Amino acid sequence: SAGMIYGKHDTVITEKTKLKPLNYYGFSKLLIEQHILFISRMLGLSYVIVRPSNVYGKYGTINKMQGFIELATERILKKESIEIWGSGNQTRDFIHINDLSKIICQIVSSKINNKIFNVAYGKSYGLLKIIEILEKALNVKSKLVFSKRKIDIEHINFDVSYLKSCFNYDPISIDDGIEVFVRKYKKKPK
Repeated sequence: SAGMIYGKHDTVITEKTKLKPLNYYGFSKLLIEQHILFISRMLGLSYVIVRPSNVYGKYGTINKMQGFIELATERILKKESIEIWGSGNQTRDFIHINDLSKIICQIVSSKINNKIFNVAYGKSYGLLKIIEILEKALNVKSKLVFSKRKIDIEHINFDVSYLKSCFNYDPISIDDGIEVFVRKYKKKPK
């Protein structure tokens, strides 16, 4: 699933937070989860639903529509401007792809059933802070363009205490995760 399923909340988001998506992407995730839960009730299907925050660290082909860290890195290195929707002070929780992969492996090998987990770093960062970390890692100054387009959600803060209570979960820091990503990104074939 995805963190966008929650919509806008002024409090920290737990697995029990009310689901009220604000866009089609979040709504599609809600429909899929509801279908899974329906089949579980009707046919006894065992399930585990994982709701990751913003996953970064993929260094293959960059998707021009999503992946803030990947897209910003590519634009900085190409000396292109980065479009920021809103003020840049909006916060997001970013999780490194390696941490997401590790926790999914732990979930599968544990044979846990019928649970829902937020999989996130557990701390949110402003987009301007992410740009600052990227500039430091790349040793390049970025060009920012701010768009007046209204953003969907200003702040997203995930609680990962339930995940940590069930598994050995110690995600990489955003600074270290970006450093790992940048190092691998620079080595990728052009």
